[in-house]
Amino acid sequence: MDDRINIFIIEDDLIFSNDLERIVTSMGYNVCGNFNKPSEVLEAIKECKPDLVLLDINFNGKTEGIESSKTLINDYEIPVVFITAYSEKDLLDEALKSLPYAYLIKPIKETELEIAIKLTVAHSKLTKQLREQEKKFESMINIIGGIILFININQKV
Repeated sequence: MDDRINIFIIEDDLIFSNDLERIVTSMGYNVCGNFNKPSEVLEAIKECKPDLVLLDINFNGKTEGIESSKTLINDYEIPVVFITAYSEKDLLDEALKSLPYAYLIKPIKETELEIAIKLTVAHSKLTKQLREQEKKFESMINIIGGIILFININQKV
């Protein structure tokens, strides 16, 4: 079984997208999807089950990537790393509302990309482990909540 990290790319600049795929692959990651429109990716995302998505923000002058990131993060629990040419404060503030794991400005440096990927994967794994622990504790509390203990004066159950 291939246990490499699966990365999904959503980028409308075909040249940059292909370069990004080549870079990510050379780092040892698996690119399981490379699309140029966020509106077309949901079925592929369900099939691929990526560990993270590298996502551009602007598509044809619209901030479609920010809206897509909300769906990926909230509905599919897939971490997002924004890669964009835009660094304006207003756009950054809007992008941060979706809680991306990283925000990289084009042109990106390979080392920064690799660090962002590694941090994202580590943080995502930890978040998933915490969610699983939380579910276990909730179920234990539900079970314990149904148990009544009687203790007598001698402190015996």
